[in-house]
Amino acid sequence: MRKLIIIRHGETPWNKEKIFRGRANIELSSEGIKQAQLLAKRLESFKIKVIYTSPLKRAKKTAEIIAQAQNIPVKVVNEFIDISYGKWEGLSLKEVEKKDKKFYHKWLTHPEQVKFPQGENLNEVKKRVLPAINKIIEKSKEEVIAIVSHRVVNKIIILSLLGLSEAHFWKIKHDVAAFSVFSIKDNQATLNLHNDSCHLREMGDEIDF
Repeated sequence: MRKLIIIRHGETPWNKEKIFRGRANIELSSEGIKQAQLLAKRLESFKIKVIYTSPLKRAKKTAEIIAQAQNIPVKVVNEFIDISYGKWEGLSLKEVEKKDKKFYHKWLTHPEQVKFPQGENLNEVKKRVLPAINKIIEKSKEEVIAIVSHRVVNKIIILSLLGLSEAHFWKIKHDVAAFSVFSIKDNQATLNLHNDSCHLREMGDEIDF
């Protein structure tokens, strides 16, 4: 039986300030590095074989910290890059609400219908991410593998493995430095653990932005 661990990167200053990140190549904050270290310790018992990561610094650094603890390889997968928020990138949540309240409301109520100005929609993310994740799963055999990516990408993967559409996007959470675990047998994915962040209790509040 294969296991797939889906990991969200640690905190960045833009998470804390509720700024839309997307393709902006933001570094982990000092808190994010500590989160990644705690996450690495939490994941040691899973005996991961290989970690695949988004090319963005915040994901790649998180993957490298986890990999160092287990002495395993890190492989960059460009398809796991974050969604492009287009014109929203670099704007705060408050700025977006003020600038285009109607559009933002649609994102919160019908995310599957939203295409960000000069950016992507959820279906476009799904079309680039799923072939990559399926290829990784197919060649993993009986291994435990992990991917480190971003909130939108991770939620799309989780929804797809559960057979749910993008319309359910807001019905699941994936906090920073949290992880979910699927077991995969006979091409059937079963969710065993979701949004686990118990390793971060000493650091306070969860961040889901």
